[in-house]
Amino acid sequence: MAPSNSSSWKKTQAHLCICKESILKTMVLPFALILALFLPTESRGFGINVEAESKLGDRFWIIRKIREKRYGKLRQGIHERITLEALKHAEFRQPYTSRHPKMKKQVIYGLLFNDDPGGYLFPKTDGNPRGYKYTKDSGESTVNGIKWMKNFGLVVARMKRLYILKKEELSQRDGLIGRLLRRRGERKRKKMEEKLKRDILWASHFGDLQYLHSMGLAHESRKLIITRMRGYSHHAWSAAIGAMTFDCFKAEIRQVKNPYFKPGSNKDDCPIIKAANSERKRQLLMRFDEYDALYHTSDPTEFRYRALGSILHMIQDSYAKGHTVREGWQGQNSGQIMYFQNYAEQDGDKHGAFDTHGSQKVDNWNKISGAKKAMERSSTLITYFTLQCSWKANRGDRSGCPAKGVESYLFDDVFELAALSKAKTKTRSHANLRQTE
Repeated sequence: MAPSNSSSWKKTQAHLCICKESILKTMVLPFALILALFLPTESRGFGINVEAESKLGDRFWIIRKIREKRYGKLRQGIHERITLEALKHAEFRQPYTSRHPKMKKQVIYGLLFNDDPGGYLFPKTDGNPRGYKYTKDSGESTVNGIKWMKNFGLVVARMKRLYILKKEELSQRDGLIGRLLRRRGERKRKKMEEKLKRDILWASHFGDLQYLHSMGLAHESRKLIITRMRGYSHHAWSAAIGAMTFDCFKAEIRQVKNPYFKPGSNKDDCPIIKAANSERKRQLLMRFDEYDALYHTSDPTEFRYRALGSILHMIQDSYAKGHTVREGWQGQNSGQIMYFQNYAEQDGDKHGAFDTHGSQKVDNWNKISGAKKAMERSSTLITYFTLQCSWKANRGDRSGCPAKGVESYLFDDVFELAALSKAKTKTRSHANLRQTE
């Protein structure tokens, strides 16, 4: 449930350095043995891993052994594990595999989107020019993980530079030198902030797109975060059930970004953005690049499944202790949401600690606080997908759909807010988390 962070970046650097040393020590061995050590092996993970360090370890024997030796706790693939369990659980209630053979794999890709909206961990295709290009599918090469880490490392470096500039701007030096330092610091700070705001990895982990992880910035209210989550969920669900086709959404993006763009002859068949949906236009179509908004694919079927996976990621994160504080936080964190947290103010190691447990047995995933509830909620949404339930209930919905629609299930149930005074409804940092109980 934890987004990738600077800690995992440092750890992966260490893994790669150790790996190089290991290679040098084994140079005396026959070349065939060395080659065998690096041949991709059957993954012990659960498909596409959210954390880049896990992606390396699941495919390469040496890196996996180093990771298993140094880090005993299960630190990888929690979203994938919960989702695969949810898919299996939903299959008993409403079979889907015969009608949706590609669903499992592409839903996992959708999970990945929230951690990597820039598409660096996705294969390079016409629908994803920023992806890696050396393998046909994710997880088969170190290239995909390294490309993501390179870009995330650049974000972290800019954030550190921003911290230095802020200190310079607050310089207490007197006279002309002090004034010059403060003005230069202010000018450079604004320039650096603009660079960060334009970076999709910064926005999704530390900035205004934290709602993808059921989180938000410190100054944002619960109502604002929920509004963004609602707008995004509406879009993703419309895409998932085909209420808005791939071609319509693609045309809509281009029209919003370019007023002079003229859609094709099928424009009359596409829904028009009304005033009530203006948040979706502002939040999604103008905030994301076209490739990002289309979930890095040009295939309409993949587009639908990935949209579903992205909502599942948001649901699962909302039960993670490092993301929200729900009623009953000290236990399973399964009650109504008291407040969202801000990842930018957290210690990355402490954040991730809530998503681990002391056993290497993957079947113990449900011992992580909130994981079992997240699986149950995910399974229900998958069932609603197989039934093609409407966002707002209508007469055409099949038996088994929520009485008031999927919107009601998500925002009157899954993301329901606890009753609090206005003074306590802002996001909180991890440092203050325990003091609120």
